[in-house]
Amino acid sequence: MNLEIKVLDSFSKQVKKLSKKYKKISYDLCTLIKELRDNPKCGISLGDNCYKIRINSSIPIGKSDDFRVIYYYIDQKGTIYLISIYSKSDLENLDDEKILEIIKADNIKG
Repeated sequence: MNLEIKVLDSFSKQVKKLSKKYKKISYDLCTLIKELRDNPKCGISLGDNCYKIRINSSIPIGKSDDFRVIYYYIDQKGTIYLISIYSKSDLENLDDEKILEIIKADNIKG
């Protein structure tokens, strides 16, 4: 399967902010991208083609402090949009309304 992975500007900004605290986050994201290319539906389904996946940080900080990535997968087009990333220690969950707001703001269409 030939997947295209697109990174939203908001995602890039979040990564930049997290990279100040987590120096190896780029390595963690490379691992995630490989995993998504192998199985684009490997995350937990949030409905409406959205998924959440936990990234095991390369820094041993425990499960509750790993990263969470929200992504949107359009099967027909073979496109994955990386929507949001956050540290579980900073934010418990990202609510559905916020996810839909990001999708609408970036004109992502299935």
